[in-house]
Amino acid sequence: MTNHTLRFFTVREFKDMLSHESEVLTGYTKTMDEKIKPVADVWLKSGKANLCTKGITFYPIDKHYINGKLNSYFGLGASPMPYEFIDIGAYLLHLELIICNADKNCYEYLLNWLAHMVQKPIEKPEVAIVLKAGQGTGKGTFVDPIGKIISAHFVHLTEQSQVVGRFNSLLENKVLIFADEFFAGSKKHTDQLKGMITEKTAKIERKGVDSIMVPSFSRLIMASNHENIVSIEKDERRYLYLEVSEERKQDHDYFEALRQVIDNPKFTGQLLQFLLERDISNFNPRRVPQIKSSW
Repeated sequence: MTNHTLRFFTVREFKDMLSHESEVLTGYTKTMDEKIKPVADVWLKSGKANLCTKGITFYPIDKHYINGKLNSYFGLGASPMPYEFIDIGAYLLHLELIICNADKNCYEYLLNWLAHMVQKPIEKPEVAIVLKAGQGTGKGTFVDPIGKIISAHFVHLTEQSQVVGRFNSLLENKVLIFADEFFAGSKKHTDQLKGMITEKTAKIERKGVDSIMVPSFSRLIMASNHENIVSIEKDERRYLYLEVSEERKQDHDYFEALRQVIDNPKFTGQLLQFLLERDISNFNPRRVPQIKSSW
């Protein structure tokens, strides 16, 4: 396990990977000759080695081991930093005026939803964000800084099969999934999405490996230019449906100025601080603002 990834090895692969390392002195014979062994063998038999024989799990909390299992959570990708409104204001206005199309209720909900993700990552909101957005409207500009905060537990997917296909290892240990240019108008795929949004566990399947059940804490943002991105029933409460404004579509001067704000090395930490400070004590994620145009 590194700061950003989790890699799996067989015992043989582990030994081969460390075969170039100098052998380790483990003691002496009666004639005072040195006893040496490969470093991998020494580590595998050491009582000081961190062994998790019960397997791997995922909980987005700062604990390395949970119930005898290795926690595959690496933490956030940024540290909170002090900010003034001028530091993050352009981004927040982009969310309000463009992403939420100047709908104040949706804007407040979206900010609360994002704050909920960093303040209460082990509590699934059971609501996904759906963006009806064309190219060049700024949906990526919205998601990019959030993805940097979530870091190793964020994934940007551009193929439908990566989201609702059989082999879905890319979804493992994720807190935020961005399904870009996604369309799931069929009932089958919509039902799969409902499970991803609300279920507390998920089945992860890799090619050639038995499927496993793991805890699920993922949030989902979907974006597409399709009229019906998902099949939304009239009483559905699993989606915040946003029709992204095209007012700034292909406005290169606007996005260049916004990018200068977002690309500031301090911006991600400042945005994180803003989200951590936001009061969500009265926020109920399942009370979703309804948009007339979504039906």
